Amino acid sequence: MKFTCEKNALVSAVSVASRTVAQKSTIPALEGIYIRAGVKLTLSGYNLETGITISVDAGRIRHHLKHNLWKWENIILFAGYQAEGTLGRSLLNGAKTVRLFGEEISVSAEICALHGTSGHADRDGLLKWVQAIKRKPRVVFVNHGDEENCEAFRDRLVSEGYSAVAPFSGTEFDLLQGLFLMVTEGQRIEKKGHARKKEVFAQLVEAAQRLVAVAMACREQSNQRLRRFTSEIELLIDTWKD
Repeated sequence: MKFTCEKNALVSAVSVASRTVAQKSTIPALEGIYIRAGVKLTLSGYNLETGITISVDAGRIRHHLKHNLWKWENIILFAGYQAEGTLGRSLLNGAKTVRLFGEEISVSAEICALHGTSGHADRDGLLKWVQAIKRKPRVVFVNHGDEENCEAFRDRLVSEGYSAVAPFSGTEFDLLQGLFLMVTEGQRIEKKGHARKKEVFAQLVEAAQRLVAVAMACREQSNQRLRRFTSEIELLIDTWKD
């Protein structure tokens, strides 16, 4: 969201938000640390010094996930909130495979979460914070959180007598004039990986349809060849049915 305001202007607006930081670093040295056996404890998802939630969508944690998600004896424990559309949320929702560094990684590790450890205030805590502001804000912008939660908290603020909005990315508001310069509608952005998955699945369905066509064309083949073809198809089915 974009705010328009002249320098040093006094405004009466407040944004209820917390910033999420995604570490963006490439750690080539990590490629060599996974040759040792033993117990490993990797802390990620919360920065104790700054109190900032860190995403698992970027940074060295992706290397740890790549080398440990496929091991059944491991536990991946999330101690922070995982937003919708993120790698962490996919894992918590039971994803069987994830794509990391161009590779499909099987998820065999146990995926767990510690609830209630987030450093963010809950709905009641945010409401108390807004109510503690001596000069009632003219507008409250709810701009961090899942869509449903943002809209629910906006509605709660409105019921308490506040002017509140839950803007989408791209919305512009002039703080001096108290006017919206641009209001955008929400539009989900599909990740490239999801689009690629749909494309690959479509190729699978097309190949299956071709197999059916080949089977239909074998009507006049000998019984021996039909039995062989049937056995090969059943073997393929048994390999992939689970």
